[in-house]
Amino acid sequence: GFFEAHCNLALILQETGNDKQAAEHFAKAFKIRQPDAYSCYKYARSLIALTQYDHAIELCKKAIQLDTNCSRAYYYMAIANFKLGNTDQAIELFRKILKLHPKDAQMHYNIDVLLEKQGHTDQAINHYKLSMEYDPDFRKPQVRLKILLRQQKKTSLN
Repeated sequence: GFFEAHCNLALILQETGNDKQAAEHFAKAFKIRQPDAYSCYKYARSLIALTQYDHAIELCKKAIQLDTNCSRAYYYMAIANFKLGNTDQAIELFRKILKLHPKDAQMHYNIDVLLEKQGHTDQAINHYKLSMEYDPDFRKPQVRLKILLRQQKKTSLN
């Protein structure tokens, strides 16, 4: 039907980087009928690209109401909260994803970065180590861990 057509076109537009038109098609689709969790978080993804963070958060909440295990909705809600400066809320949302997927190296890394920004170095180091344990080929946590350990060493020498 028309709902699916608008959503499919929105997904294609999203993949080609045209988030403004993608968001317009998601909005049209949502007027036709009640969306599913997948459509909600995909729409939220476009809204984040358009810096419409509050609207994106509302769509993610709707997706979670429809599917409490929708990790992508938690992910996009965490990103929107981070963009709004709500780092503690973003960390909590990433932790919810870890409850669903405890060995998700990327989510551990995301928490690492936010904890590091907040100055929680010891906690960040632990998550970097977990991230590397769950995905030994994931380079970003390896680099960040080396930098943090070097900084800790310099600090302890002073």
